[in-house]
Amino acid sequence: MAQILSSLSDLHLSFLRSSVSASQVSSQLFICFIIKIPWYAAYPEGHAETHLDEDTELEYLKEKVDAGGDFIITQLSYDVDRYLRWLKKVRQKGIRVPIIVGIMPIQTYSSFLRLVKLSGCQVPQHILDALARIRHDDQLVQDYGVKLAVEMIQQLTKEGDIQGFHFCTMNLETSVQRVLELLGWQGIGVSTMKHPSRNPPGNLSTRYPQTKRSSF
Repeated sequence: MAQILSSLSDLHLSFLRSSVSASQVSSQLFICFIIKIPWYAAYPEGHAETHLDEDTELEYLKEKVDAGGDFIITQLSYDVDRYLRWLKKVRQKGIRVPIIVGIMPIQTYSSFLRLVKLSGCQVPQHILDALARIRHDDQLVQDYGVKLAVEMIQQLTKEGDIQGFHFCTMNLETSVQRVLELLGWQGIGVSTMKHPSRNPPGNLSTRYPQTKRSSF
């Protein structure tokens, strides 16, 4: 079953989506937490505060899932190829529960650098180079972040055994709205979400009003 998980504000609340409009998000959140769906976190690039090797991390993940977890939500990552390699190893370990990918659209250059430092995630050089060229223009950085998120989701849904996505908004939900629009995922059913358009509609440079600023 295809699922989308989304964060609201800085709380990173998650909801399971089957076919949900934006106006129904709050009720879906409420239902998810009332029934207390058990899930576990996973770190495709390793936990920032530990120094465990990948095999040990995977063993711990399997133990948690075997203890009763219904699905996994991963830490955010910008390296799709590395993520896909990690996903293959997870399945080889016999972990079969749905995996939800953490996605965080880039908002500003400075907040992106802080995020990378805090999370310890590895960023492909071509992304760093692209951001360095536009680092002084917040709108261009945000547009690039939307485009990158769309491309990552398209590759992950095409090449990986992915059941959904967990969008981290950090109080800046407009970029996530743009990503969903460009994928054609707003107000549609499950069957369509599994095959996002390879050429999403819309202009990535369109300027959307931003109502809140991130303190991240």
